[in-house]
Amino acid sequence: MSKICYSLGEHSLDYCVAMNRFFTDEAIELRLDLLPFQEEELKVFFQNKQSEIITTYYIDDEEEDSVIEAETEKAAKLLAKAIVLGTDYITVPYDFNQKELTWLTRLAWNYQCKVILSYHNKYGTPSTADLNKIAKKCYSLGADIVKIVTTAHHPAEAKRVLKLYESFKPETLIAFAMGEAGTESRRESLSKGAPFMFATTLRDYSTARGQLTFYDLLPDSEKRDIGKIFVPSSKSLTVRAVIAASLTNGKKSILTNVDFCDDVTYAVGVAQSLMADVQTDIEKGQITIVGHQNISAEGLKVRDGILNAGESGLLARICIPLAGLCAETVTVTGERTLLKRRIDEHSAELKRHGLNISYTERHYLPAKVKGTLTGGEFTFKGDKGSQMISGLLFALPYCKEYHTITIKKPTSLPYILLTLSILNTFGITIENYDEDGDTFEIEFAGKQSFRGSNYAVESDWSAAALWLVAGVLAGESGVENLQYDSL
Repeated sequence: MSKICYSLGEHSLDYCVAMNRFFTDEAIELRLDLLPFQEEELKVFFQNKQSEIITTYYIDDEEEDSVIEAETEKAAKLLAKAIVLGTDYITVPYDFNQKELTWLTRLAWNYQCKVILSYHNKYGTPSTADLNKIAKKCYSLGADIVKIVTTAHHPAEAKRVLKLYESFKPETLIAFAMGEAGTESRRESLSKGAPFMFATTLRDYSTARGQLTFYDLLPDSEKRDIGKIFVPSSKSLTVRAVIAASLTNGKKSILTNVDFCDDVTYAVGVAQSLMADVQTDIEKGQITIVGHQNISAEGLKVRDGILNAGESGLLARICIPLAGLCAETVTVTGERTLLKRRIDEHSAELKRHGLNISYTERHYLPAKVKGTLTGGEFTFKGDKGSQMISGLLFALPYCKEYHTITIKKPTSLPYILLTLSILNTFGITIENYDEDGDTFEIEFAGKQSFRGSNYAVESDWSAAALWLVAGVLAGESGVENLQYDSL
């Protein structure tokens, strides 16, 4: 039965594993000459095997002999590993080193792996007689499937390659032409009975000229070309970065890739209430902040004793522990919906460490914070949220004690990790953090200070998810600015 085979080159291991799981009814080609895979990556990939797999290694025959020799040795080693791990096919150039080819072919037979011998011509299309000779030679060398790929400069050359289907069994032959003039020959080869037609998952990652994409192969009724999207930056990281920058003592920070949503605008307002000089450039997506706090010597300075978090619950919960560094009473307030939400989690633990927090009825904002925050040992229940803990992490570096924070059954651990990453970026040293079963523990010293930093805010995966799903459901979309190692 003919299948579409999606060729993967210049992709990450995670992407290849994901495509392997997605195209379970089709096939995947691993282009090991293009992928940065060694034996360990191959092992991980095949542990997740769900599709039919073709493992391929092409060698550029225009390289120097020493390079070809080294590449041949590497190709044989990786292809052998793939055979043992369970690839369904290997693709080897028909002029591969004869000794290595014989060894690979025998190994493949022992593991029920089929051998595809290939001929590629990236310059043109030989005569019909020459193409037939090449195909016969491939079969004589023990090929289960022969792959003949030429380059077509006009449709007649593509038709010449397709004539091979008149001379050989279609189910054992993959024959088509590359280039714009050869694109339709790819489809025609499938209709003539070729076992596979090679395509690409994304247009920008094609492995050959004229290759069709997943989107091209959709029925017209299902095609929706959404285009390329630049999603907004993470407001969670931006708010944290703005507060960290505002706590410095005369240091300059420049935040880039900033989108000015309401929460970020209120974070800028809080920074100004914390005496920072702030310049915003909406067009450039940039915030420049110079902090003017000398907390260790003078305590936290708060203009008019008020911090307004707008409608940001995170910002309010950062402000409450921070207010414990101020010698005066500080009012933490908000606007609209935030004034109807409880902001009182972890109050008992904060009170035990010197804070006196008084709310309006039902524990709503405004909250008045007085007292002096002390450090030491803290224990929190993770099911009560992480934002107040994040706020505490901004305040504790200025306390003199050594701090140990224990969170039992943390439910929002990724957000704690975001906070720790910002602290590190702005100069705070966290000596240890570790998850042990149902407990997460953080340890660090007091008497530290935030320092300035140039920080590019990463884009928001939760916003990107909408467009990624749209691409899956509707055709094709491209999200340009995501960070793959995002917390």
